Order: sequence, then structure tokens, then C-alpha cells
Amino acid sequence: MKDLSLILPSRGRPAQLGRFFRSAWETASCPGLLEVVVYRDEDDPLTARVGGEGLELRMITGPRARMGEVTRSCLEVSQGAILFFVNDDAVFRTRGWDERLRQALGEYPDGVLLAHINDAYYGEKGCTFPVVTRRTADLMEGFCPAEYRRHCIDSHVTDVFARLAALGWGRRRYLADVVLEHLHYELACAGYQETRLRVTDEDDQAVYHRLAGDRQRVAEKMAAYLAGYMP
Repeated sequence: MKDLSLILPSRGRPAQLGRFFRSAWETASCPGLLEVVVYRDEDDPLTARVGGEGLELRMITGPRARMGEVTRSCLEVSQGAILFFVNDDAVFRTRGWDERLRQALGEYPDGVLLAHINDAYYGEKGCTFPVVTRRTADLMEGFCPAEYRRHCIDSHVTDVFARLAALGWGRRRYLADVVLEHLHYELACAGYQETRLRVTDEDDQAVYHRLAGDRQRVAEKMAAYLAGYMP
């Protein structure tokens, strides 16, 4: 049984995807306990040819979809008690990163925590690659809403935890010593314009503002769970 699931949407970037797999495999303490859940668009043959480089790979094939829908689809088939949301244009720089995540999340027996790691770009200011337990994802009703097309998922998640902190439960933790370097392929390679979804963040910003009440409701539900938690 795998205990840590890497949730990874990808499209048309086999070299970057293979590099990500290799870096995860080579730096993990227990690679046999990892799985990578990849969502591949059905019109993307390149991603289908990429192997897991030693990692257990679950590849979902489906139509092009919103990022929120893709994330939820990956969650449905994942097995891990720890869920790590990553990109294919990133490389692990920390040996034993998986054991460090297990240790950090294991310090919260109630299972409610938003951890985020050092992406070597935004650092503590951002939450580029969030890590949560499955219990947290369940309390959040699928981690993120399906309505988000591409942007604002990280803002949605961090705002839920900001609201939870305002209710007296500070459960966001930055792991500076776990480095997953975000190489920002989208910014560095103009050719990616041919494969990316051509959307601005305006629609997602509107969704984000519309869902403010839902984020408050979820934060209150999480606070009620924590208040009543008994080990």
C-alpha cells in the first residue's frame, strides 16, 4: 500500500515529466511507498509514452478539463494518506524529502495540516506545491472546487487555512528544508504556448471571489472537527 501520492497533471512535456520522475526516485528515502497519479489528456500521445522511472505510476486518461476537475479526478484514484500536489517542471533537490513529509504531517495526529515546501522561487511567501493529509482533503470536500480552470487553486487553499487560523487553529507549516525546485518551464519556453490552455486568470478570480462563503464554511467545519477531536 502506497502512503504518499504525488498528484501530477501533465500535457505534452515528456522530457520534463521523465526528469521529474527520476529526481523523485533518486532522492526519496522509500521510493517503494510512493505513487504518482498523472492526468493525461486523451489527445496527448506524448505523455502516454513516459514510464514512471521506477515509481508506481497511475495514469488517468480523459478529456481536456479544468484544473480543478483534473485534481479531483486524480484524488479519486490515489491511495496515499499523504497527498502532494506537484508540477512536471520541478526537480527534487532534497534527499529524503518523502521521510521529511511523513515526519512533519505525523506531528499532527488529528490529520489537519497544510504543509508547503521550498520551491526555490517564492519560498515561504507562496504555496506552490501544497501537501495535505487525505483527512484534510476530505474535510475540504475534495481539496479544491472543480470550477477552477487553471489559476487560484493555491489561493483558495491558503485562504481556507487563513480562515481556519482566524478561528484559532493555525495549521499552515512551511518546510524550508524540503526543496522541490520549480523551474518555471511555462515562462522559459515559448513553445509551451502551443499546448497550454489559453486562459487568463480573470475567470478564475471571479470563481475565487464567488466561493468566499464556501471557504468560510469549510474552515468552520474543520475547526469544529478539531475542537471535537479525540485520539
